[in-house]
Amino acid sequence: MHLGNDSSRPAADARIPWRCFHLVGVVGAIGAAFSLSLATWFHRDGQRADEARFYQLGNEIGVDLERRVEAVEELLRDLERLLNREETPSLDTWNEFMNQTSPQWNHPGVLAIGYATNATSPAIMQALGDWLGPTPRRQRDEFYTLPEGFAGDKSWRVWLLDVYGDGHRPAESYDDEFTETDRLTGAVRRQRFSQPTVDWERKANPFSLFDVDGRPRLAADESGSQPLLNAVYRDDVKVAGRQPLVRRSDRRAVPGVTMLVPTYHPRRGEFRAALVPDPDWAMEDRWLRWQLNTGVLFAYLDLAEMLNQACGPGDRAVRVEIHGGTNLTSKAEWLNPDGEPMRAGDPAFKPAFAHLHEWPMYGDSWRLYFHTTPVFDAQSLRYRAWWAAGWGLLTTALVCWVLALQIWGRLKESRQAAELREARDALRGVQRERERLSHDLHDGAIQSLYAVQLGLTRAAGEVLSHLPETGRRLAGSRASLDAVIGELRQFLARLRAVEPTRDSCGLAAVLDSTVRRLQPASTARIDLCCDRALSDRLDPVQAVHLASFAREALSNSLRHARAGRITVRLTGGESGLVLEVRDDGCGIVAGTLPGGGLGMETMRRRAALLHGHFECESNPGEGTTVRLIAPLCNGDGLSVRAEGAPDEPVGWRMNLAASSGAGNRE
Repeated sequence: MHLGNDSSRPAADARIPWRCFHLVGVVGAIGAAFSLSLATWFHRDGQRADEARFYQLGNEIGVDLERRVEAVEELLRDLERLLNREETPSLDTWNEFMNQTSPQWNHPGVLAIGYATNATSPAIMQALGDWLGPTPRRQRDEFYTLPEGFAGDKSWRVWLLDVYGDGHRPAESYDDEFTETDRLTGAVRRQRFSQPTVDWERKANPFSLFDVDGRPRLAADESGSQPLLNAVYRDDVKVAGRQPLVRRSDRRAVPGVTMLVPTYHPRRGEFRAALVPDPDWAMEDRWLRWQLNTGVLFAYLDLAEMLNQACGPGDRAVRVEIHGGTNLTSKAEWLNPDGEPMRAGDPAFKPAFAHLHEWPMYGDSWRLYFHTTPVFDAQSLRYRAWWAAGWGLLTTALVCWVLALQIWGRLKESRQAAELREARDALRGVQRERERLSHDLHDGAIQSLYAVQLGLTRAAGEVLSHLPETGRRLAGSRASLDAVIGELRQFLARLRAVEPTRDSCGLAAVLDSTVRRLQPASTARIDLCCDRALSDRLDPVQAVHLASFAREALSNSLRHARAGRITVRLTGGESGLVLEVRDDGCGIVAGTLPGGGLGMETMRRRAALLHGHFECESNPGEGTTVRLIAPLCNGDGLSVRAEGAPDEPVGWRMNLAASSGAGNRE
């Protein structure tokens, strides 16, 4: 028979069935795989988009830079056509052209424009005119009857140099200097230098005669390291990596290049018609250009400024290095130093994207090195992959968490349902056990007591007339037996009740009935002090345990203590109760307890079932006190221990003294 809740809970204490969470793992794996796949796709798509953007920006910069260089070439070509019409250039013609074109505003990056005249040109033109004479056309063999004066060296001297801005000046010394200031702003617009003390350039005659199959032929120096020479006798634009200007502040050369455009004598057409060069021998045409050259137009270009104009304002997403040769580690060939390290030849430099472009530059081959900057990386679409992966994994984690909570809730509901089914089955078992006990008591013990009662009634009737005192005692015993039968009937009624009420099973009523029943059969005075409110808070099973404890303690005192007064007291508070039975009898002999009698063992057992403490205090000649201290649970009754609990009570304390005259307790 179960007198309390079953402590074994297999459904609640069972291990967590992790196989129920396999769905969470599958969802997490699918979500993580999808997130990583999406991130990989975004990364590759971002790589393609960034690569396209890098080449687009590089092409835009390169095209704009080339357009600016070509605009300067067109400017010099226009000035060349103007100067080719005059045998001796005039300053007025020069100023009129410069005022109309305004290079300092329309061509940013042009530091200076100048003109170097060929000092030997007047003498050559005079000698060439005398040699030709009135003959309109020479014979082919006469082309090589050259005057000896044609074989000399040539020198060029700067006639005029216009430097824009007041931050630079030419490295050479000039006899004359003129400054032009803007009337509105007061800034220096142009500085003019003329008549230097030294030649701007001097070149030896590159041509020589030799025989080919018995015929004279011309040969020339084809060295590519002489830009001026190639420009003159090829009649072509040439760029040289010179540093012609210096800063006024630190006298340091300005990185830049020189663009050269040759000019020729106005009578060039006349001389060319008289001396027709052989089209199969290119040196004859080059020799004629060399002899007819009157000067060289030149412009000093700041490629760094031109590149700044091409890139536009703001932070740069793409950086460009311009190298005037094939050696990418030589700072002497780096034409646009910008204060940052040179990256083109650095193997440790690993940008997101980089490209080396070969830029044909008027007969030379320059290198443009493009690479990305942190600004480009900050604008990159590749980082969408990290956002996609992060949000995907976060969403997957949230979905798995919600799914796990849902599964956990269902598992908890299943465990609770299992516990309810077990509690229902246990309750049905208790009800069946109560019914069986009720039938056994009704059909067995009560019927036997009825038979004893009938026997006592007949015996009392027969003895009353002969022995009145004995008859009255038998009648009292019969009345006591009637009270016992009444208590059994009341107990059976409570067992059969589905939901017993508090009033029908109050401990105070049971104790009061027990005291009234035992008082007539004892010479000791029995006092009862019971807390009615505390009694009403107990359920029937708890009241049965406490009542049985009190009956056992009273029985021991009445049979063994020879007490004159016995006190039964039920007290307590919010945390627990105390049931105490005290007598003033002879006490307990030391060494006979614990374990000597069945009564003490029964009281210890009931204290254990109530999760309480059993205490027994006795001194010889001073009486005995037995006490049960039990806790209350949640203000709604005691926590009753299961039947399978250990036999020992939670608490056990004995205080006995040796005495040969003390009695023994069961």
